[in-house]
Amino acid sequence: MRRYFEEVCSHYGDVLTLPEIMQITGLCDNKILRLLKSGEIKSISSVPRYLVPKIYLLKYVASPKYREIRSNSPNFLKALEGFEQWKLKL
Repeated sequence: MRRYFEEVCSHYGDVLTLPEIMQITGLCDNKILRLLKSGEIKSISSVPRYLVPKIYLLKYVASPKYREIRSNSPNFLKALEGFEQWKLKL
């Protein structure tokens, strides 16, 4: 899963903002903020503006915790669908 997200993130800078993380993961802002506040996704700055090095996000999306998320969010489901389609191309 990490390789898939490395490709997805390739056109983003080395440091990501909350809206960029939302686009990449398909998670809503509240869920991402909870993950940032709990330390599950590490960041280099915090409130009012979180900045997350891309390597920290890649570590999180490759973890079992990301795969265990249950969400009916269309954006989250789209992110997972993109991964499934990517796997078929390998």
